[in-house]
Amino acid sequence: MRQMLLITFLIASFFLICSEQPQFKNNTDKSTALPYQWQKMTDAAAFPKSYNFQMFAVRDTLWAMHPRGTYFSVNGKDWNKTPLPHFIQNSAFLDFIDFKGAIYSLGTFKGNIERYTMTSAIAKTTDFKNWELIAKESNLPRRFFYHPFVFNDKIWIIGGNDGKEDYNDIWNSTDAVHWTQVKANAAFGKRSGSQIVILNNKLFY
Repeated sequence: MRQMLLITFLIASFFLICSEQPQFKNNTDKSTALPYQWQKMTDAAAFPKSYNFQMFAVRDTLWAMHPRGTYFSVNGKDWNKTPLPHFIQNSAFLDFIDFKGAIYSLGTFKGNIERYTMTSAIAKTTDFKNWELIAKESNLPRRFFYHPFVFNDKIWIIGGNDGKEDYNDIWNSTDAVHWTQVKANAAFGKRSGSQIVILNNKLFY
């Protein structure tokens, strides 16, 4: 009799414990699905295969600053080429920047890491058909492998490399031509190739 009571007690305890375990929802529940999903628009865009080139969204149009020319699309699938040439020449080393309603080219770079020529020329385009040369020479820091960004109505440059060493200084400009060094040695140390993220009006490096 005692053995039967013990077995009954153990069975009841097992069901009680199981009923108190948390219930987990299926991860495929549509109510918890992410609101955004990637969708392939085309297997092959109209521009040649390449890498290290930038894209911009300007006035509801996508612009690809491709090494072999500038292309645009209004739907991300169909692309057309414009007459605008590639001002930088080698965008693996320098960047364009979207600033005050225009795309600016900060300097030019021709060649590779072993043999190259650089200039501090500054140009901009608003119609994506022609470049307007606004300065044949500027005091743009002579370096590459940095990524300019816009913050508080200024273009900023942090770090970079001049072919010999990395830097950790900080520069900014209100017109892309005249540059001011605002800090010589930032606390994060010398580096190149890093990106800046702006969140809640703060910079994260």
